[in-house]
Amino acid sequence: MPKQRNITAVAQLVEALRQSPNFYLVEFRGLSVAAIDELRGAVLEAGGRLQVAKNTLLGKALAEVGLDESLSACLVGPTAVLYCLKDPVEPARALREFAKDHEGVRLKAGYVEGQVLDAAAADSVAQLPSKLEIQGSVVGAINGPLRDLVGLLQACVSELVYVLDAVADKRHEQEGA
Repeated sequence: MPKQRNITAVAQLVEALRQSPNFYLVEFRGLSVAAIDELRGAVLEAGGRLQVAKNTLLGKALAEVGLDESLSACLVGPTAVLYCLKDPVEPARALREFAKDHEGVRLKAGYVEGQVLDAAAADSVAQLPSKLEIQGSVVGAINGPLRDLVGLLQACVSELVYVLDAVADKRHEQEGA
């Protein structure tokens, strides 16, 4: 018979998984409590949330949301869930940066935009530009041609004004002569 605290923990994991459209399973071998707190802070700053979970409880939660077959093989060793409520890239990128200095940290798998990702694909997502960076690139790409068009239209209007001014001067000369 399961203990009440385990039932509550599974219910909380299920709720968190359902509320998070994107999440990653993370391995964190050999980290001290201070290092885990540092990782949590980096992830939180990037818009994510890190939760350490027991593999058996996480397995039951994944089964309740229908993802146990795809992700249960990853539930070996110390596991944490990296929830990404908005952008799936920034929190994964923060984890990847943290992992450069901490050997035991790596992405095991992910669930991004409705697709289950293996470790390699999850790491590839962490290397993508963020949504904000992509939006900035698109705005920059659109802004350049529009700026050129405005400059061209202003030049045409200026040219027209110069021509009309020259015609007016010529008529004024003809009337005076």
